Amino acid sequence: MLQPTAVGLRGAAARHFAKVASCIDTLPSHAEVRMGGTQVGTRGFFFAPTVITGARQSDRIVQEEVFGPVLTVQSFQHEAEAVAMANGAPCSLAAGVWMRDHGTADRLSRDLDFGCVWTNAHLPFVSEMPHGGFGASGYGKDLSGYGFDDYTRIKHVMILVGHDALQRCRGPREPPPGSAGAPSPTFRPCKSGVREAVLAPGVGPDRGREPTSPTRGSSMPHRDTTARRPPLPTGWRRLAARLPILLFRIGLGFLFGKRLLLLHHVGRISGLGRMVVPEVVSYDPANASWIIASGFGPKADWYQNLLEQPKTLTQFGNRPHAVTAHFLTPDEGADIMADYARRHPRTAHRLCAYLGLPVDGGEAAYRDAGRAIPFVRLDTAVRHPIPSLGEGAPRAARHGGGGVPASLVVSP
Repeated sequence: MLQPTAVGLRGAAARHFAKVASCIDTLPSHAEVRMGGTQVGTRGFFFAPTVITGARQSDRIVQEEVFGPVLTVQSFQHEAEAVAMANGAPCSLAAGVWMRDHGTADRLSRDLDFGCVWTNAHLPFVSEMPHGGFGASGYGKDLSGYGFDDYTRIKHVMILVGHDALQRCRGPREPPPGSAGAPSPTFRPCKSGVREAVLAPGVGPDRGREPTSPTRGSSMPHRDTTARRPPLPTGWRRLAARLPILLFRIGLGFLFGKRLLLLHHVGRISGLGRMVVPEVVSYDPANASWIIASGFGPKADWYQNLLEQPKTLTQFGNRPHAVTAHFLTPDEGADIMADYARRHPRTAHRLCAYLGLPVDGGEAAYRDAGRAIPFVRLDTAVRHPIPSLGEGAPRAARHGGGGVPASLVVSP
């Protein structure tokens, strides 16, 4: 025969019953149980409604939350004493005021330091009114519009305007207009409403120079392979490519092992936080550094954004790290690709074929392919990962200090 259904966790119920019973068993001699105070029935963990009189303000039964059907009754001489007694406990979740004088009730609701104060009622809830406590009863609210506050973040965005700010966003600083050696600019409005200086074609310090992608620290430009590179994914392919980002964000980054990482970057024009999941070409655990590659060349948005703001955040597994991007030279890329091909020959061959870089399996071919692929090394600011971005993390890490963009830091 089936046993009667039991609702709840038996172990948790037993522990909670013992806690409520201990509050009654340890009452001081001056306190008196006027009703209840015993278990109801022999099965389960049910406690009779209990009323206690004679308790003093300093007693445990008054100062601690029992979370059981236990009520203490204390007398007072005047209104100020009643308010002081009510506010004299550390937990301040809710209070109820019972009286006929609504003026006094309104004044008491102002003076009582509780998250909820009800008059002539107890425990009514409506979705339009926030619910939550003060003091040791916690912080934050549920219900109403205030219930969304703990699930939102406030971001400070400041946009600089003018010639210096424009040059900072668009690349290396040029001579200011009107200075020696500077071409005469014309002006046109740009999207932000700031007038944008436009140099005439073939004029200025880049005259006669073939356009190349910026590669800080490079001894030579990367070979242009734009014509052979695959187009950026669209439609369902783009959604599939972004699926790893979602897995990282919900805490499943460990599923990728050491093959992928989540990289944050800031839009160089919009200033908005963005994310991408590149493959880890090489990982140095001793120095906590990673090498990644831009399969779509130096024109990829995340690569260009890192050029503008190299200090950012990355997530490897489920651990966040503050990193600085260093852009490797084509010769360094050749060494990296040759080493990667030795460790992962099949993957390296498929990667080069996908990128339109012909290889015959030899080291020379892979080195030549490596010169055409932009590689980036991500070095941590410290030699160990940030413990957490939640409670207990360093203040600088939680609030964007140490050169890390504050808009990229995940608040708890």
